[in-house]
Amino acid sequence: MSATQKKPVFYGWLLAGAAWLSTLTTTGMLGNTWSQFLKPVCEEFGMQRASFSMISLTASIIALLLYPIAGSVLNKHRSPWLIRGAVAVLLCGYVGYSFATTKAMLFISAVVYGLGGPFTNMLMVNIVLNNWFHAKKGFVMGFVSTGSGVGSAIFNPVASSLIANYGYRVAYRALGGFALLLLLPMLILYRFKPEDKGLLPYGIEPSTTNENDPADNSADASGAKAKPVTPVLSGMTRAEAVRTPKFYALVFICCAFSMGVVGVWNHISAYLTDIGYEPGTAAKLMSLVSITLACSKFFFGWLNDKIGTYKNFLLFTTLSVIGIFMVQQFNKPNLAILCAVLFGISYSETNIMTQLITVHVVGSAHFNDLYSIMSMASSFGAMAAGPFSGLVFDRTGSYTIAFTLYGFLYFAILVVGAIILRRGYDESHAQAA
Repeated sequence: MSATQKKPVFYGWLLAGAAWLSTLTTTGMLGNTWSQFLKPVCEEFGMQRASFSMISLTASIIALLLYPIAGSVLNKHRSPWLIRGAVAVLLCGYVGYSFATTKAMLFISAVVYGLGGPFTNMLMVNIVLNNWFHAKKGFVMGFVSTGSGVGSAIFNPVASSLIANYGYRVAYRALGGFALLLLLPMLILYRFKPEDKGLLPYGIEPSTTNENDPADNSADASGAKAKPVTPVLSGMTRAEAVRTPKFYALVFICCAFSMGVVGVWNHISAYLTDIGYEPGTAAKLMSLVSITLACSKFFFGWLNDKIGTYKNFLLFTTLSVIGIFMVQQFNKPNLAILCAVLFGISYSETNIMTQLITVHVVGSAHFNDLYSIMSMASSFGAMAAGPFSGLVFDRTGSYTIAFTLYGFLYFAILVVGAIILRRGYDESHAQAA
């Protein structure tokens, strides 16, 4: 390559951009606007809030059953058509909510929606990005996960406006149409591993693949073009991981991360209007939560590369504990902005730290397999939280008990994490050697 030639943009960065849009869509728009539909759907079908939460619970159960095999399926069937088919299923289920005329049809749509979830949401995104990036992993995962906050900030007011002006059925269909457009880049650019494009992960020098010509790595001794060689990564297998206490502590953290914030988020729109906020004001506060969510993910992803996972976790989780407890101070208008910012930090942690602490504890070699389990734990937490919050409200007329329990749950995360994350897999492995 001559000095004047520009090095081509690494394909992984294009994929990261597509993954950002994918996260914006599946998590930020389709997932995080769920609470906007709570009141109108409950009113039309005469449902209690706990019953409405059972719809999302159904989708979560289906996804939960698929998570253990999703990583293996993605690894075995690398064709972009797997993702394209999953997106079609996901959107059919989502738009299907708008055509439901009975409660049974809502649950059928939830089943379809859940079938597409594991192959289109953060599980797929994090597995693919872990394959493509060896260096700057925290930065990339932090950047990509900001998409959910941006999507939530943009589309919560959009969903609220659509519901107010045209009804929730039109809102479901409009958001489904936006989703298809925003997912197109991922559907076009998707490649499971760098080897599928004849490349190496970002941060792995090409010279490591050709001992005959380390200068340019372009050919072997016979003159044939050298093929990229997958770097050897270290880490536990599933069989090794399940024999360690750290693995089960990690499962608890991933489950509790999701349970604490989803239990609040899925009901926060209803909670804010219950305590006196106008729907438009509530939507603006949710947008502030989402903006903070996006900025926090980017910042703490970057910070993870600078100070390490352990210190980053301690700082991040301490702020998250405060944020969860502060949710109940939204009834004080002068503290509303502070509450929104702090809860945004809390909500961001589950999206960025789950994958980073998984690599920290079990290594990278079998990330796909083990992260599928952590995603299943996270999904279980989310699955339980929504109905639990709804049940508490239906029984007591308030979310106080549920939100307080979530605060203590996050404090438990801080304590457990401080113990098991002190020494990561690479440090322990090096010391043992």
